[in-house]
Amino acid sequence: MNPKKRGAFFWAAWLLAALFILPVSALFFVLFRPGLPALWHSLQEGGAAYWRAYKSTLLLCVGSLCLQLLVSVAGGFALAKLPVRGARWLLALCAVLLLFPPQALMLPQYLLLDALRLLDHRLGLILMSAFQPLSVLIMWYGFGRVPNSLWEAAACDGISFRGALFHIFLPLARPYLAAVCLISTAEAWNLLEQPMAFLQSRELYPLSLLLAQFPAAGPSLQIFECLLFILPLLFVFALVCRQLGGPQAPP
Repeated sequence: MNPKKRGAFFWAAWLLAALFILPVSALFFVLFRPGLPALWHSLQEGGAAYWRAYKSTLLLCVGSLCLQLLVSVAGGFALAKLPVRGARWLLALCAVLLLFPPQALMLPQYLLLDALRLLDHRLGLILMSAFQPLSVLIMWYGFGRVPNSLWEAAACDGISFRGALFHIFLPLARPYLAAVCLISTAEAWNLLEQPMAFLQSRELYPLSLLLAQFPAAGPSLQIFECLLFILPLLFVFALVCRQLGGPQAPP
């Protein structure tokens, strides 16, 4: 890209970011009215349901991420590098599934969880998030960009299938793996409709559902709870940017 165009794109991106951040940052001035120590004390005293929902969200997010990585890595690698019969049809099916809204799949998911007796259980939510067609397509594209010659050369040296996957393909597909981790974490962290449909016990509610249905007593405390809610996502985003090398400024 031309340096001048690259610089213009960089500053335009910062301008758009500022237009989004400045109005949002104005909300946090509400936090300084009662003071952060007072808000933290209030949350510690009467926030048992909040911390229980926070724990539920963490369990749901970690379980969904681990299961989704297992499925997307296995599926993406098989479709990209193994002689799978009907691989193109499976890829087309993944692309078609992206067109379906999540709400269209909730009824069959509900019936499946009811048959498995996993309604009102965290495991049911985790199982329903195991397969995400976008994650499979991302890993398929990432593994497909790795030359087959590397695998052939390593096979001549006696490397095993597992060794090739963990020491060749996964390190070279690290940017795509990081993208899948970010997307999966953001989706699991913000689940709202699925917990609303599949969970009946309030003790199992994730934080996204608890904040939507049972808001805090005052606006300051509610903003403080939302701030604590988004902090893990900001941490994951920063970690992914660091793994990818971070945004580069123009010269």
